[in-house]
Order: sequence, then structure tokens, then C-alpha cells
Amino acid sequence: MKILDKNLGKSFSPVVQIMPFVTALTFSNLAIAGSDIHENHRGHHHHDAVELSGLLSSHQHQAGEWMFGVSYEQREFSGNYYGSTQINSEVLSAAGFSMYASAMRMDMAMLHIMYAVSNKVTLVLMPHYMKMDMDMMPLADTMHGSMHNATASMTNSMMAHSAHGSMHNMSVSGWSDTVLGATVRLWDEAELLIQANLNISAPTGSVQQKQGNGQFMPYGMQLGTGTWDALPGITVRQNIGTRLLMGGRLSTRLPLESKNESGFSVGEIYTVESWIGCSLKEAVALSVRLTYEKQHRISGHYNGPHNHASPTDFQRNYGGEFLDFGLGIHVNPRISALRLGLEWIVPLSEHYNGFQLGRDQGVSANVSWAW
Repeated sequence: MKILDKNLGKSFSPVVQIMPFVTALTFSNLAIAGSDIHENHRGHHHHDAVELSGLLSSHQHQAGEWMFGVSYEQREFSGNYYGSTQINSEVLSAAGFSMYASAMRMDMAMLHIMYAVSNKVTLVLMPHYMKMDMDMMPLADTMHGSMHNATASMTNSMMAHSAHGSMHNMSVSGWSDTVLGATVRLWDEAELLIQANLNISAPTGSVQQKQGNGQFMPYGMQLGTGTWDALPGITVRQNIGTRLLMGGRLSTRLPLESKNESGFSVGEIYTVESWIGCSLKEAVALSVRLTYEKQHRISGHYNGPHNHASPTDFQRNYGGEFLDFGLGIHVNPRISALRLGLEWIVPLSEHYNGFQLGRDQGVSANVSWAW
């Protein structure tokens, strides 16, 4: 389901048009947080009154406290786009491709293990497990004799590299990369919490996933990045009274190596989030969240045999700018340390680098227990 008209992006990115609003909302939330610092009672904190699904790692703990959590996210992809414009198979064929991805599903499970060594520092360990399935379709030969010989030659070259000439499915599953690090409490006064996220991603996910014929899977079907990545960020959360929570987070993913063992590096990712949560009852809350993400293209190139038949086989067809809306429900029973969360994620606007599958709706859920 696409909320905004993709045709808006023929000459410019609609995400760029909306991004100032997301940034303004994020920093207005931070400004409200700062202005309210003297309006609340000191010494009485309840930052966890609304624990947002998808932000489980932002929770701060007291010295000696453990937390164990499990989160799950599912995302589906369909339709093909160039930039922000939906295209058909004839466009892909005219561009020289002989195959294309028609649909994809990604399932990701993540463990959250946290231990607070002090009231200010909480250690974090988050292993990931992923499963991805992608349907591939052949393209009918729509080339006409009037097309340039260079284009026809490129098409023949791509078809020569192709491992399949008919509809087929690609599937991979296994452990992905592992996040480890710490959250550091920088400020915790008068219902205002500011914390730094100082994490790194260890390359425990395979980037050697191959097809039956020994050729590499498309770049997007690898289980990890294959590089050590820095994951710095800063989170600000402000409780307004006893029922309202506002917050924002700035974060990034920065590869610390120029290429992985397979010869490429996933592009940098920059993320801005802003959210508002409201408690309906003592144990139930609703939230809305806006998430903007900018991801750079893949750099480098596979250092072994691989296809050049579909858009997913080319580094330039990865990354882009994305704006998502999330609507969540969260249950935090006061009688226990159990927390439950569910969030529905809808794409508002996208601008893809090159030719890519479109992002559909998604869902995330989590359950955690602290002691």
C-alpha cells in the first residue's frame, strides 16, 4: 500500500519535500522537552510510562537491572519503481534487464539483552536472525529492431550472465549482524531523559550467500553487511504529565571498512525519528511515529561470479530516501515487569536510487521482561 502518489517524484524527491516537517517536529519535541524541564516535579520519574515498540533499546535501567526482550519485524515489497515513479516490465526490459524481482518478504527477529552497570550506563547485546524470500520473473523480449545496437549488446551480455531464465524463488535465512555497545544517560531530570546510543555492529551475518550454481545472491539477499559498522545516536524523551510522552532520535549507521570479504560495502544510513505516545489507561498506551531514513548506494563490487540480469544485481539500485508512519499499541502491566508492543508501519513517501522493489506495509512486535 502506497499512501502518496509516486508520480510526484518524476523530477524531485517527495521525501525531500516532507523532510523539513519531520525534522521540525523532532526538534520541536526536543524544544518542548527543554521548556518543560522546570514545569514538572523533580525526583519522580516515569520515563517508561509509554514504551514504544521498535524503540526497545532506548529504555534506560537502574544499576544492577537486567532486561531480556524479543522483537519481530515483518516487511513486504512489491511493484517496481524508478525514483518515485512506479514502472512496468516494459520499462525494465527497455533498460536492458532480462529478469526482475516481483515480490519480496523480509522477517527479522532480534534478541535484546541489557544490563545496567550503573544508573547511567546500560550495556546492550542484540543478535539478529533474518529470513528473506524473493520472487524473480523473466522479462518478455520487448526489444525492437530500431533500438541501438549498444543496448541490444548490453542485453545479450546480461542474459549471458543470468543463472535463470524462468520464474523462480530465492530464499535465505540465518543469523544476521550483532549489535553491541552501551546507552549512556546524559541527563535525567524533571521528566526529561537524554541518552547517547554508543553501539557498533559486528559482522556476524553471512555475505557469502550463493545460488545453486555457485553465483552470489543479489546484494540485498545477503544476511549482513559484512563490515564493522558504527551505530551512534542520541535519544531525547520527555514525559508531559502522567499520560503523554514525546521524543525524538537521531541515529546513523556508518561502515568502518571500505569493503567486506565479498568485495562490497553497504551504504551509510541516516535516520530521524519523532514520536508521541499517550496512555489511555494505566497499562495501555497508543503511539504515532514518523521515521525518515536516507540510505546511500552500495559501493564496491562482488569479487566472485554473479548475475547481471536484474536490477537487484547492480549496486546503484540500492538505497534512497524513505518516510514511514507508525501506529502502535503498548501494554505495560503495572503488576509486573512485562512489556508488550505492536506497531503497524505504513510508507508515506519513498524515493529510490535507480530501479527497486517498492516498500509495502510492515509490522513490528516486541515483548520484554526486566528484573
